[in-house]
Amino acid sequence: MSPRRRCRSWPGGRSGNGLFRLELGHRVDNPASCRVAAKAGFLAEGIERGKLVYDGVRHDVERHARLATD
Repeated sequence: MSPRRRCRSWPGGRSGNGLFRLELGHRVDNPASCRVAAKAGFLAEGIERGKLVYDGVRHDVERHARLATD
């Protein structure tokens, strides 16, 4: 199932559960994850510098979000 199809019917604020915003983040050196986020309707919101640490090395994260109103 495509990312767009999976996210097309996410519950959002209309279901009464109060969910309004979904966020995801990925390392900036992972363009495949960025494409998946975009295809699922998540808009890029910015870079969080030095957010993740792997093996003592800091990595930047690109933040994406999708609102129930999108």
